Amino acid sequence: MLKVYFCSMPPLLLLLVYVPADFWILPEGLIERNAILDWAFSLFTFSASVFGGWLQLYNLADRGMSLRILIDVLETGGVVSVGGLSRNYGGGRGIQWMYEKRLADIERLGLVSRQGDDLALSAKGERNAKLIIRLRRFYSLAPSRDLE
Repeated sequence: MLKVYFCSMPPLLLLLVYVPADFWILPEGLIERNAILDWAFSLFTFSASVFGGWLQLYNLADRGMSLRILIDVLETGGVVSVGGLSRNYGGGRGIQWMYEKRLADIERLGLVSRQGDDLALSAKGERNAKLIIRLRRFYSLAPSRDLE
């Protein structure tokens, strides 16, 4: 998503340079004459749409376990046993695949390291976990075990 975001910057800048401020239709009162303010507002709205909208939609579709469960149940005709769901989660890959995928992601990011069958939290992983715990408390979300 970051690659798409940064690759979209040059076309955005070209639009700002080559498209008239009135977009051929806007009344004079809606036109910003300060080019820096116009550029900053464009960058802000574009960034907000990507990170506050498209990225969140991607996260829901790609990483949302509950949403994936709903899709899997729908794909089986609307009814599935819990055991069948565990075996066929993720389009037939199974729940074990999902966990392995998540573990590979956090290992790649340097949040944990594998030590045989065990996972060891890195300093970076511990900082992130503590931050999430504080955010969960701040937003009064369901409590988790206190790791602090």
